[in-house]
Formats: sequence, structure tokens, C-alpha cells
Amino acid sequence: MAEDVELGEAEFPPNKQAAQWGRLRSLARKAEEASRIDGLYSFLLATAKGESDAVPSAMNTTTDATPAFHLFCRDMNFAGRYRDNPWRPAICEPGDPLAPRWSYSGGWFQMMPAVALATADKRGHRHDPARVFDPPFAVAYATDLVRRIVAGYGARTWGDVRAGWALPKWARPDSTAEGKAVAIERFERRLSQVASQGADPYLAGKTLTTRNYPGFTTVLHALLAAEGRTKAQVA
Repeated sequence: MAEDVELGEAEFPPNKQAAQWGRLRSLARKAEEASRIDGLYSFLLATAKGESDAVPSAMNTTTDATPAFHLFCRDMNFAGRYRDNPWRPAICEPGDPLAPRWSYSGGWFQMMPAVALATADKRGHRHDPARVFDPPFAVAYATDLVRRIVAGYGARTWGDVRAGWALPKWARPDSTAEGKAVAIERFERRLSQVASQGADPYLAGKTLTTRNYPGFTTVLHALLAAEGRTKAQVA
């Protein structure tokens, strides 16, 4: 598949959609296979249950607009992560016409664009932030974030990873924050709710490894291929 397959413009704001559990199950299974991360299927289903109830167009601008935009500005100005992104605002001000594309959490996993696109292989840095609403991209971003949480914070269990989804420092195994305990409790409830769809209800306490993860681009291309998508359909 061509290297620039993921650089097309996405629809924004996304059209409202209904829950897509069947599609989520299919992509989550493919992601677990392509990523070589055992347990990923269950994690993705439970996370989507809690964050969006499997609605790919779900979007939070009520509480997340300002922090999401600030995160983008910090990354662009200090980390230099999005300076070459074709959809970056000319100035880091909420009034810039492109600011809304970075000012929300969205998709199946309610990811802020500046978090989702920060892929370890840097390939996501040039994506349209609205790709978080595009299911194969959303699953690939979420998979890469799992890897980054493990690599960056030493998360050992899936409960650590889910807690780190809310606040990265909670992913550390030695974190005793009350918020971490609450996050894991909620995760366990969500796992129970999706157990009928093949999720492991006991995943939270199980250890994981991402040492065989082949990288974001490999996973993304596998997910796109699973849906029969070509460069022309993505661009």
C-alpha cells in the first residue's frame, strides 16, 4: 500500500452515526492479530463501550474543546510535532478557522487529536485530526496509544493501561491514586458489559506485552485492507 495512503482529508464535522458494534468487533479482532498484543480485542470493546457506546461519530466539545486545543498548541509549539500538518492552524488561537479540527475528543475511543496523532513512528503527525472519526484509523490510533502507555509509563496490566488512558501517570504500576482505582473499577464494569461479545471480563488484572508490536503503519494498513479500502478511497 502506498506510503501516503492515510494523508487524505476526512469529513468534519462528522455526520451523526448509529452504534457500529459489528464493525468494531471486526476491526478489533484484526487489530489484535496485526498488533500481536493479546487482549487488545477485549480492551478496545470495553473502552469503546465506556467512551462512545460504539458510536464512531461521537464528539465531546463541551468539556474537552479547550484542553484538546491547548494540547495541540503545546505539541506544535514546543515539541514541534504538528508543524508540518496540513490541517494545523496558522496561529494557536481559538478563532483560527482550523482550530475546531483539534478542539474535541472524538470517535469510538474519545481521543483528543493531539494524542491520537502522536504515533510512535511519527506517521500520524501529518494526518487530518478528523481521522479519529474514521473507524480503521481510530482503532490504529488506540492500538498505538496502548503501546505508548506501556513503553512510556511501564504499565504492566490492562487495568494500568486503562487508567493511563484517563491520566498517563496513573498507568505506572506503583500509582496509588484514588482516581486510578476508580478508573479500573469502571473498566471492569465495561468489560462485564461486553463479555457477551467475546470480551474477557477478567482482563483488567492480566499482564500484557507489546514487545512484538510491529508499529502503527503496519496495523493501520491491515485494518484498511480488512475493509477493502484503497488509496483512492482514503485520499
